[in-house]
Amino acid sequence: MIKIVERITASAMWDIDGAQITLPYRKEYPEPIMAKEIKALREILQSYAYKQDNSGLCTAFQIFSGISFVAIGMTVPDDFLACFAYYAKQFAKEWAEGEKCLQSKFIGYEYVFQKMLQNEAIPIKYDFRYILNKMNGEPFCQVNEQAFAAQWIPTLLPLMEQGLSLASAAKRVGDVRISKYLMQIPAQTECYLNQLATAYTARRELISLSKMNAFILGSDSRANFTGAAPEFL
Repeated sequence: MIKIVERITASAMWDIDGAQITLPYRKEYPEPIMAKEIKALREILQSYAYKQDNSGLCTAFQIFSGISFVAIGMTVPDDFLACFAYYAKQFAKEWAEGEKCLQSKFIGYEYVFQKMLQNEAIPIKYDFRYILNKMNGEPFCQVNEQAFAAQWIPTLLPLMEQGLSLASAAKRVGDVRISKYLMQIPAQTECYLNQLATAYTARRELISLSKMNAFILGSDSRANFTGAAPEFL
């Protein structure tokens, strides 16, 4: 059931199938219409209709705006995060095909929302950096990281099989992420490190953490860099 349980000046407390959220109240969207639009957004998410056409998402965003759009979406969290993941995958692919390098600790979720709500027929102007200001952004960051891992691990594998440096990938996504990606494929990583170590031994060179890191991640990589997967080190 979708209904208003309390009016508070220019806002209203809604009960959406047991989840209570506060939304702005506007006269042009009385309760029956608002309830219909809330239901429509949830149905788009649950039916995966956005995979064919994102116009429904864009229309809903125009009605609810940023924070309310996310709040309603998160009344069906698995479906909303699945929608976010669908566009995160597209964003990760476009990033990999470009030339930009990640500088931040977290991958900006604003780029994914921008991708999600990009439609020439329904233009939306919104600063997506603040769309999760009042929401827990951790699940969205995790989805983004998973999308990037799925995109970059297949890039690493052939380089590892040939005993080559991963510096080109590290430059694009950072040393920390590469170390974490490697620990998602521990068997292949162990073979890779053994292969490198064997090559050093064959050349009668001493093996050190700094030397290995410099080869794997690039000459500017530090031996114990902040945030590295401890298992990798």
